[in-house]
Amino acid sequence: MKKVITWVLLAIILSSCGAGERYELEGSSDNWEVFYAVKVSSQNDLTGSGTIEYTGPKPVPETFDYMVHYKNNGSGSFGNELSERKVNFESFKCESCYFVENDEVKVEVIWNGKKENIILKTNNE
Repeated sequence: MKKVITWVLLAIILSSCGAGERYELEGSSDNWEVFYAVKVSSQNDLTGSGTIEYTGPKPVPETFDYMVHYKNNGSGSFGNELSERKVNFESFKCESCYFVENDEVKVEVIWNGKKENIILKTNNE
């Protein structure tokens, strides 16, 4: 009987990882707005896409770097040119990251010698 209960609890825990689920997150800082969609493929495999928009004063930076940090310390780092105020990014894949509903994701943006951290929260209702 204990083995059955253990297997049932394990199945519940693993199913809460959200494989196949899609989550939308957003956040902003003084100079940036970020929208981020995460699709969880498996427990440690996800794909993200979204937009980063510069909302600060002119001049608009020509380039910027950003790093996405997940709760389990998985991360990805990218550099982009900013032709206007907004950049779309697609198919960021992370095989060592995990995400579950209501997790927060931190995006660190670096430009022109400045740095801001933006906390993204899910907006799924």
